Amino acid sequence: MERNTEAGSSSGRSLDSLFASSLDDSERFHTRNGVFYPTGSALLALPDEEHLGRMVDLLSEGGVASEDITLLRPEQMHELVNRSQRDAGVLSRIVSAELKQLKIIEQLAKAGNSFVLVKAHDETVPLLQRVGTQSGATKGLLYHTLAVEELPVAKETIPGDSPFGMNEVIRSQETDADVERRSRG
Repeated sequence: MERNTEAGSSSGRSLDSLFASSLDDSERFHTRNGVFYPTGSALLALPDEEHLGRMVDLLSEGGVASEDITLLRPEQMHELVNRSQRDAGVLSRIVSAELKQLKIIEQLAKAGNSFVLVKAHDETVPLLQRVGTQSGATKGLLYHTLAVEELPVAKETIPGDSPFGMNEVIRSQETDADVERRSRG
């Protein structure tokens, strides 16, 4: 399947300048103990670049500056996940909550989702939730200093096997993930 390399928003402006040109910006693509962990940001997955353009338009209308928005193509997110799996420290491998979330993100990337990384503050969370819902986001995460929080944007379906164990509480709200149980055998 060919990818449109000249992505645009519904307002007609090009999104190309918002796509990450490099994944080596340690401030934007911060890691914690070797795992991708963009503290102070939200990460939202969108099914295609049309939805991505809609989200950028809504974020701009909501007052988010373009320098606070970074777009990632599926292959770029896949690379960030690969780096995290390769570089994860012992503590991250034991606790692994972030790695489990990244497994879901990787499944979404493999399904063709593009991603928006946007700086988030307590005041912008309602905007991000509303914009995520209106633009058709398939998943949203908020990266706080000490925890990753689901940003409820839609009833989410994990596209592949869930990385969560049988007795783990995946999420607790009705708007959160809809996970199909699969055999572990």
